[in-house]
Amino acid sequence: MAAASTLLGILAVDVWGPVLAPVRLATPAAGQVENATVAVFRLLLLANVVAVLVAAAGRAVRERSVVRRATTYTGVGLLLVPLAIGVVARESAPAAVQREPSPPARCTSVQGTPVCVHAAKADLLDDLAGAVDRVLTAASAPPGALGPAVVDDALGVQPDPATTALSLQTDQPDWVDWAAGDLAGRLAGVPACGRRGDAYGDAAGPAQDQLATSVAFARWIATAAGYTAPQLEGAPSSEAAARLRRLPDATVLGLLRDNGAQLRQCNLPSSAIR
Repeated sequence: MAAASTLLGILAVDVWGPVLAPVRLATPAAGQVENATVAVFRLLLLANVVAVLVAAAGRAVRERSVVRRATTYTGVGLLLVPLAIGVVARESAPAAVQREPSPPARCTSVQGTPVCVHAAKADLLDDLAGAVDRVLTAASAPPGALGPAVVDDALGVQPDPATTALSLQTDQPDWVDWAAGDLAGRLAGVPACGRRGDAYGDAAGPAQDQLATSVAFARWIATAAGYTAPQLEGAPSSEAAARLRRLPDATVLGLLRDNGAQLRQCNLPSSAIR
């Protein structure tokens, strides 16, 4: 019973964390590598757990008796050793996986903007480049509207914060739609709205109005590019979105051309849609 309880405790990843779990429940993704220190620690700890369990079981068999003595529970006490180590490691262990120091990239250029993915995702580059091209074209976006480059976030932190970094939802069959939604959101200032944080008092109303305007334009751009962006489809409908849908495409493109810089900063009120 004690041995089984110990193993169940170690297997409870929510309690012990991925450092001590004997089975990897998540494989490092592209751009990540296993921490060598953690890997060695896991090997040594789990080998010691096995040895302690064998020793405890053997002692329990040798001490089997109808008479319970203090020495009968000595084997169970051995099980406290890996438990104690586990408690310390759970609190002080480094991350089980870490970023690659120099991840390899595969790149192409779309309308003068470099588009790059991790080398492990090279097969996705053409589809991503196609999404970038279609979104930029649908919005008639000026050069540099997506920053100096569009990159897969598996390539790590970029030196220029203006770079468009995409978290590619490659576990989803519609990952290109997600990527297109992020690109459209960037052109419409949705990330800028998020970075601005919460607004209070008299500033709350205008902030919510500007967010609704950015989301409405982002949804329009994604749709015009031929994508159904899941992250935008779930947004609540707004008067700004309704007015955009009623306008001719040429009028919306004129609004994007004349107000693009203000929109990308999440400063465009819905009253501008007319």
